[in-house]
Amino acid sequence: SLTITDLASKKVFYIQRLTNLFDFFQQHKLPVGTACNGSQICGRCLVKVTPTAHVSSETILEQECKERNGVPKGYRLACCCIVLDSIEFRTTP
Repeated sequence: SLTITDLASKKVFYIQRLTNLFDFFQQHKLPVGTACNGSQICGRCLVKVTPTAHVSSETILEQECKERNGVPKGYRLACCCIVLDSIEFRTTP
């Protein structure tokens, strides 16, 4: 098991490798924006992840969604992030 730390609340959770971050937030009732329920359309499930190398790389679909929805630089879409190793995160800017 890996750890995932919410920088806002300082809570630490355990997470399995290859878990989708949006699904994890939903399961643990953590606040995350959404209008498309994790379908990679709305661009509202913003998350800042550290270190960035510990989640999956951005796909073309995610890049297009971020561009279309004006997502601020440095943020990822939780619905597109697969956890590869322990991370820290902060949601919505």
